Amino acid sequence: MASNTIDLASPLLVDATSLEENASGQAVAQAVAALGEPESPSELAQRLAIVIAMMWPQIADADLFLPEKGRPLRGVRDARAGAGLLATLNAVWGPIAAQGLMPVTPTLLPRDLATGRGSTMSTPIFSGKSLEGFLVVQRQAEAPAFTIQNLETLVALAEGVGGILPVTRGRASASSASWLEQDMAAAGGIQRTFLPEPIGENSAAVRVVTEYMPAYAVGGDFYD
Repeated sequence: MASNTIDLASPLLVDATSLEENASGQAVAQAVAALGEPESPSELAQRLAIVIAMMWPQIADADLFLPEKGRPLRGVRDARAGAGLLATLNAVWGPIAAQGLMPVTPTLLPRDLATGRGSTMSTPIFSGKSLEGFLVVQRQAEAPAFTIQNLETLVALAEGVGGILPVTRGRASASSASWLEQDMAAAGGIQRTFLPEPIGENSAAVRVVTEYMPAYAVGGDFYD
């Protein structure tokens, strides 16, 4: 490539299928390994932000975006900061980013000193042929612009994340189901404590029987 520094007036698109092995390959493998086994997408986003800050200096923000049907994109790690990253993408791509239609091509955006916006990289995250989400990284305004090599490294990192994210989502779903089961069991136990204790023998020869019939696991009605 003629230049290592990209400072364009429009976004640069890189074909992820044309990436070649480079010296940063080992660093990316180490970065992916450092992500470990997150218990949730939020934890994965937090770890990603730390790893990315170690890979590149002067990072202003980095976040993971997971599309949800019928809902706008938002940052998984920090929704408020993520809105700033989306604003950067919207400045170039228009409202499609906020609508969850972020471009599925790795993208390098120039810094904009007039608005105090640093150089920004965006790449989709795939698991096989399934689009799992997006990874967006922005540098501080005074930092050097990201290079094409930086974008290629981010794409390689996203490939590693693509192998982790589905497992992380499954782990989080199982954890949520487990918590729900425990909560429902606890709620049922609490409701049963409201029932009167059985009455033993009495002079009136009256026997009281109580039955607990919740609508599902728990309910609001008691039948005596």
